Amino acid sequence: PEGIGRELRPEGTGRERRLLLIGPLPPPYHGVAVYTELVLKHGLGEGIRLISLDTMNRAGTPAAGRATAGNFAFGTKCILRFLYLMISQRPDWVHLPISQSFWGFLRDGMIILASRAFRRSVSIHLHGSALGELYDSSGRLTRAFMRFALRRTAGAVVLGECLRGIFDGLLPPDRVRVATNGVDGAPPAGRVRAAIERRKSLPVRRIVYLGGLTVGKGVPELLRAAAIVSARRRDMEFRLAGWYPFPEERATLEREMARAREAGVNLAFDGVLAGRDKFEWLLKADMFVFPAVQREGLPLAILEAFACGVPVLATPQGAIPEVLSHGESGELVAAGDVEALAAAIERLAADRDDLARMGMCARAAFERRHTAEACCRELRSALAGLAGW
Repeated sequence: PEGIGRELRPEGTGRERRLLLIGPLPPPYHGVAVYTELVLKHGLGEGIRLISLDTMNRAGTPAAGRATAGNFAFGTKCILRFLYLMISQRPDWVHLPISQSFWGFLRDGMIILASRAFRRSVSIHLHGSALGELYDSSGRLTRAFMRFALRRTAGAVVLGECLRGIFDGLLPPDRVRVATNGVDGAPPAGRVRAAIERRKSLPVRRIVYLGGLTVGKGVPELLRAAAIVSARRRDMEFRLAGWYPFPEERATLEREMARAREAGVNLAFDGVLAGRDKFEWLLKADMFVFPAVQREGLPLAILEAFACGVPVLATPQGAIPEVLSHGESGELVAAGDVEALAAAIERLAADRDDLARMGMCARAAFERRHTAEACCRELRSALAGLAGW
């Protein structure tokens, strides 16, 4: 049936391994969807044919991870599509992003067990760092189901070395592999160098945030820090871009924006950005701020800022400290500390030459490990290690 899945065949001859890649595809654009699209576009190299099962619920995400009739119906549809592909395409391997909510994990656990019923190996990809929190906060029966499902996988892929421990007691250490995130469509190095030089001469410092507009991402803390900084300096411009994943938080965040403007913050909201528009927007930024107060994996937005030569000020959540070298490609600041965040913004913005140096370091970090090609190589290596290819 149309829309069930899509395939990408790598060049070359010989026996192909068929890998069913489960995951959401944009639109809307968020980290897991962008990552899945990148892997499908670039492939995992010769000898692997990718079959895609798109799990994006485009009817809306206000009740994501909750027990609603709409989510139950959509989850059922995903499982039926999965069964169709298992029968019609006969993949050799199944790889899926594991949910970090109860109802999402229940669906994913059923896919894991169904894969094993088809006598197919299955691996999971943890794109965040909250799975351990879900396990610890769940009841006895839920923990038993999580252990039962996870131990029937070939293993897990995490985004950083520091996240391996999430699976302590759930999987043996040799069944947890690391494959970092990557960025597709980044501007060429020459354009980035030119943008860094151009920014040094501009009279106004542009501070930006790109991503989901949520309380957990630290947007209220950023707006309050912006008010503190703007009371001391008038050469600062703050720009936000993204979407509201949780409608129940939108009114709260819009009130925070209104209060920031009343306090004198030069604040603009540029809506949803994707593709080339997103990179053009980032190239004009002096600093990217990601002040998350919730658990994170390795946010793609940070790597997109790196790709554009923009230094990043972030909180030390998840694998962020593994890629953001404090004092080199940006700085780390304690989560939830508005005063410290404001002081760091003001300190970094005070020295244009140092911002330019950090921007070049950020671009170098992107080129070393976070291009689309490097990302796909790491995923292939991780899966090969789990599969014994």
